[in-house]
Amino acid sequence: MVLPDGDLNKAVSARRYRRAEILAARSLLSGAGVSLEALERKSLSLYFVSVAAAWIGVAGLVAFSRTAGLFAGLVSVVLVGYLQRALGNLLHDFAHGGFRFCRLADLIATCLVALPLMATLRQYRVTHFAHHKYLGEPSLDPDFIHDPESLKQGGWHAMAICLTSKEIWLNSLLGQLAKPHGTPKLTILIWWLVVPASVSLVFGAAAALAFVGLWFAARATSFHLITTFREFADHAGLAPGSILSFTRNSPNRGWLRHIAHPYENGLHVAHHLLPRVPFYKLGRAHRLLLTWPYYAAGEHCASYFMPQAGEPPSVYDSLSIHLRFPAKTATPDLATKRPGGGAAR
Repeated sequence: MVLPDGDLNKAVSARRYRRAEILAARSLLSGAGVSLEALERKSLSLYFVSVAAAWIGVAGLVAFSRTAGLFAGLVSVVLVGYLQRALGNLLHDFAHGGFRFCRLADLIATCLVALPLMATLRQYRVTHFAHHKYLGEPSLDPDFIHDPESLKQGGWHAMAICLTSKEIWLNSLLGQLAKPHGTPKLTILIWWLVVPASVSLVFGAAAALAFVGLWFAARATSFHLITTFREFADHAGLAPGSILSFTRNSPNRGWLRHIAHPYENGLHVAHHLLPRVPFYKLGRAHRLLLTWPYYAAGEHCASYFMPQAGEPPSVYDSLSIHLRFPAKTATPDLATKRPGGGAAR
């Protein structure tokens, strides 16, 4: 899509501004004596253990669904969808790099995370890095899935449109296999031929069918629901332009954050400013960034649905509040001014 000259100039200006936000965040931490190299260094062993734990959980749920009846099967579908979302968030961290043994990390990410999630690591990087580069640009940001106009009728209305969208649902179900011709698909198909066949040889055909059936039933239902809600929580309803104006931090407390945003994925403003920081250090990065008035004035939700008295709007309320009460545009003074889009507090 070719943008008109006026829109193109605005887009280029916004991209430069977002780069300035990232540089300002890094300068702030460096000036505070924080080693960015140490902060961004990832432990491959910790990620491998996390991936292995997810697969052990999937294997246990496959066995559980085969032996405990229909109710167990339904519970297993819900929980496997959650584990798929958790694996997706680990894939997200793998894609940003920062490992000492990068080739081994890429191999683990490809074989144990990306391919079972119907993606290749290379294509995932292309898509996800486009999200960072073109954040909030509807025609170029692949994660811009919502219609801002629909949010004026409420967050549930807008989310229902996305949940019932055939294109979005097929993307949840089939990943890159649902993409247009030219997107890499062969390695995904090979994985889904070899692994179920191996399961069948070792544990029997019934176990292989149970694994495949449970995996895709989860992707079509609970994974689709969690992923769509997460996409809305991260950006929907805010003002495109800067990182701070178009990104929110979801709650970093309570049990619901482990379902909607496994592995600290809800600290999304901090992630966009410091994309290479691993999930287990993102909480520290968030606390450090809160000393920066610009960051502190951003959209930090303390709850998903029902805020307590005196708290900022919940994620759900935040989805449409800024459309009813438009925020000021982002200001270039990163050091002292509040960003556009964040609720004034």
